[in-house]
Amino acid sequence: MVRAHGIRLNHRAGPCASCVRCCPRHALRILDQYGRTVMKALILLFVASAVLVIPTSLVWLLGRRARVPNWMLVVFLLAGWLTAFVGWVLSQRT
Repeated sequence: MVRAHGIRLNHRAGPCASCVRCCPRHALRILDQYGRTVMKALILLFVASAVLVIPTSLVWLLGRRARVPNWMLVVFLLAGWLTAFVGWVLSQRT
């Protein structure tokens, strides 16, 4: 068992090509490899929530508070997202 920054790794994880048994360098490479992937996933989730979920939920909640019928809210949200998507597509043209 190897300790790297307080995390235990088993020998069964497999040594890297340059060492016969697990070493701290191998453990740090594993943490570095998966740490970046996890951070990218968290950033992507945050961005998706900030761009998609928050505006949609705010429009929905404000519409419900103003007693706008559900079908009008759905049509309004679909029209808004369609406009945003078409704008993005048109901005990609060269």
